[in-house]
Order: sequence, then structure tokens, then C-alpha cells
Amino acid sequence: MRKKTEITKKEIGDWIDNSSAEEVNAVENILVDFASTYAEKVPEDSGKKILANLETLIAMQQNYVKPKAGQYPWLTSDANLLVWEELVKEIKPPTDFDNIHLHKLLSDDKRDLFVAWVKQEVPEEVHHDLNESFIILEGSCNCNITDTIGVSRKVHMREGDYIAFGLGENHDILITTTKPVKAILQWAKV
Repeated sequence: MRKKTEITKKEIGDWIDNSSAEEVNAVENILVDFASTYAEKVPEDSGKKILANLETLIAMQQNYVKPKAGQYPWLTSDANLLVWEELVKEIKPPTDFDNIHLHKLLSDDKRDLFVAWVKQEVPEEVHHDLNESFIILEGSCNCNITDTIGVSRKVHMREGDYIAFGLGENHDILITTTKPVKAILQWAKV
């Protein structure tokens, strides 16, 4: 059932066709005033952030070399998101996993490499025998990290972001999106 306040595109078109220019301008001014009143202020540095993200994506595209299936590069701070997305695009998690699902890509004497999906959180953990790092492919999260001397920091991560935890750093991860985070997870053995 249609509400009284709903209006169709045809009704708008008919009204414009049957109204004077002054009437249309008056309604347009009312709508602009309404939008201005309820508009949210955009942070001043938003433009710079958007341009920086675009520059990063352009650089990734320019440096993109189609990966060969099963040949997984080391995950580093200059990892190319496009390469990782291509390498794991066909891998899906089971529909009924609880909170965390790991799909092993590689395991050798130097590292273990996974596609990881996390629905809610990764509980606090610390590693003394491996360096953990990951890149977010989908979703976002907050990482709470405490280093070996007790200094804490919180890092918000979203698609394309990379992080590495040092030996002995406590960390936990809280998912901030409704759908699971998908990431490439690397455990480099010490």
C-alpha cells in the first residue's frame, strides 16, 4: 500500500510539466535549504585521504602482474591487494563456521599462509615463535596491541590495510563490520 508521503517519478514529472518556473525554483530552494540544514560536515582532510587512496589503487594497478595459481608471495607491507584477491578469489568459507575459519594455502619450514575469515573477534593472543601479519581483503576491524614494554595502541583496519605484530606483542582483533572479515594471514616462523 502506498503512503500519502510517497511520490512517483511520473507524478514529479507531471508536476514540473504543469508548474511555472517560479514554482519549481521555489520548491528547489526549499529542498536545498532542507538539505543544508541536515547535511553532515565532511572532515577537512577527507579530500586528501580520498586522493591518497586513489593514488595507492593506481599504483597497485600499474604494478599488477597476474599471479600464477599456487605461487604465493611473501606478505609484506607493500603487498598488492589486487594480487591477493586474484589468488584467493575462488576460495570460500563453509557456510556454517562459528567465529574463525582458516583455509591453509601453504605450510613449509618458513611460514604458514592462510585465507582467514573472522565473524566477531580474535581473542587476545601473543606469539613468541612466529611473526604474524595480515592484509584485509574484505571488511574492517580494530586491532588492540600491547608491545613488550606495555605500550598499547589501537589500529583501525579496512580493505587493503596491512599489519604485522612483533614477537611478544599481545593483540586481539574486534570485527567492526556485519559480514566477516576476509584476510590473508601469514605466520612467519622464527
